[in-house]
Amino acid sequence: MVVDDDPHWLSLLLHQLQPHGFSVTTLADPQSFWQVLQSVQPDALILDAKIPEIDGFELCQIVRHDPHWQALPILFLSILNDSKSQQLAFAAGADDYLLKPVAMGELAQRVCSRLQRVRAVQSA
Repeated sequence: MVVDDDPHWLSLLLHQLQPHGFSVTTLADPQSFWQVLQSVQPDALILDAKIPEIDGFELCQIVRHDPHWQALPILFLSILNDSKSQQLAFAAGADDYLLKPVAMGELAQRVCSRLQRVRAVQSA
């Protein structure tokens, strides 16, 4: 599941990640975040740091405090390239932080890596 207010990025991510075997749900409006999250039951969450009404850092922190979703891999994909933003993301509970623009192969690999780690922990 990808949350970003930029329709261009959502479309690009949808079309670029599907060939890597991902089923991608995009969300431009965070107002329906919880409804979509519950409905889709995603294996991973990709957040933009700058989302209207609630920023990605807050959203990440809220997800991390929910017992049902606390193990969900969360990756940030943002234009914010300063160390403070990256620190905020990791402090909120992010698993990874990538910068826009990103090579889709790299993003796919990072998502796969996070999913493998979660599966390994769950099977242990």
